[in-house]
Amino acid sequence: MYSLKFKSLNAETVISMGRSLSPLCLDGVLIQTSSDLTLGVTPLDVRCSPANSELIMYVNSFTLHRNGTPVAKVTYNRAAQNTNLIVLDVTNNRGRYNLTGNVHDSNPVNKFLRVVVPANLTSCLDEANYTCLLNAQDKDHANYEDQVSRYVGVKTASTAIDGIYTPPTGDNMLDPSGGGRFLMGSTYRFTCTGIVGRPPVNLRWCYKQEGEMGFAPLISYTADITESEPEVYQDCNNRRQSFLNYTMATVDMNTVLLCEPASGMYYCGNGAVNKTFVVRAYSPGGGTYSGCNQCQLSIGLLFTLLIVTTSGVVNIP
Repeated sequence: MYSLKFKSLNAETVISMGRSLSPLCLDGVLIQTSSDLTLGVTPLDVRCSPANSELIMYVNSFTLHRNGTPVAKVTYNRAAQNTNLIVLDVTNNRGRYNLTGNVHDSNPVNKFLRVVVPANLTSCLDEANYTCLLNAQDKDHANYEDQVSRYVGVKTASTAIDGIYTPPTGDNMLDPSGGGRFLMGSTYRFTCTGIVGRPPVNLRWCYKQEGEMGFAPLISYTADITESEPEVYQDCNNRRQSFLNYTMATVDMNTVLLCEPASGMYYCGNGAVNKTFVVRAYSPGGGTYSGCNQCQLSIGLLFTLLIVTTSGVVNIP
């Protein structure tokens, strides 16, 4: 590689379409890339350009590689005196690339290759190490080649909760619409399965009892919650399960359990990705419990028994 000593770098950040490209330069070539991609949200954007306009006289070509495989190239056709943009990717992905570039300019600062994949066409394949290769001539008319690489990662958002499931037993009656009646005092295991993105987030459980306006989180030190390790799902997404052991109480008249990807916010149920399950506790005698009514009945019965017993002892007329 040609040894370079230069006075200044043309390494300013490029601003385009409301987003910034982060620069990285090595000797005479500069690569600028978008930050890690979120599939369907941010585009892939890679730009190759000279890093030192004072040393390079002519730029013959820029070539962009992805993981060592050529993707695109810009060259100068001296016979036609124009710039040629070429897609080198021979796979079915070649139609995704939008190329712009120029090496036919007297100012090396204006010479570049830019490769963009629109956000709606990004895929897991775009997570890669990208390399800009420069072929040029220096001010002494000597051949000059250089390269610089940068890694771009891919992120995905949480996309789905498959549902909440608990196996049927002898003392619960499941409703196909998403709920059921459960024996008061018994503990049941509920399973939530979700597509949790990349990097994978946790699943969380929330609940809302009858009469309450919003959901509150069930936290691990007050509830029996465990979670599986994430598994790769559809190339660059992850799936995982969370397990809740929930004991039915008298207050669970129409308690709604909710499972969703953890968002970092205290309040539950505000995101678009969640599933709910309604539980109704019933007594061993067969009725659905209402804690308040049972308390009133018991206190009234106790007071009546107390009057009758007292009357018998002191012989009140």
